[in-house]
Amino acid sequence: MQPQTLRKWAIYENGPITPKRHGRLLRWNRNEILKFAGEIN
Repeated sequence: MQPQTLRKWAIYENGPITPKRHGRLLRWNRNEILKFAGEIN
């Protein structure tokens, strides 16, 4: 997946992982990303 995919999900709020907003910055939980990628059970 491309980094742009995460940004698109954040903009349209339709992705499986939702970021936390800190002002204009978007932050994703690392464990949620790894779980989504299948690296954590």
